[in-house]
Amino acid sequence: ELGVYGLLFGDAGYGKLDGFLEATIGPVAAYDAAHGTDLLRTLETFLDANGNLTRTAAQLPVHVNTLRQRLDRLDHLVGEGWREGERRLQLHLALRLQRIRGGGGT
Repeated sequence: ELGVYGLLFGDAGYGKLDGFLEATIGPVAAYDAAHGTDLLRTLETFLDANGNLTRTAAQLPVHVNTLRQRLDRLDHLVGEGWREGERRLQLHLALRLQRIRGGGGT
């Protein structure tokens, strides 16, 4: 029923899943909770838009400069290099898994 997500985490249990979510998107969720922001949504929208700034800004909706500031904040929270390769995949997967679980934060 969960497709690839079920294969990845079906036998892992919630403890390992929670650990994965905390390690990947936990700092962003904590920042959102502490500052009343919605960087998790920004992150997910950006990843869903394949890194297209114009499309991401339109979907949020914010100015592209505001989006750039948010992405800079994400650089500090999850580490530079998150926009490419394996790190990008991990973040995107974590956001999807969190949504499947129905959680707003970690």
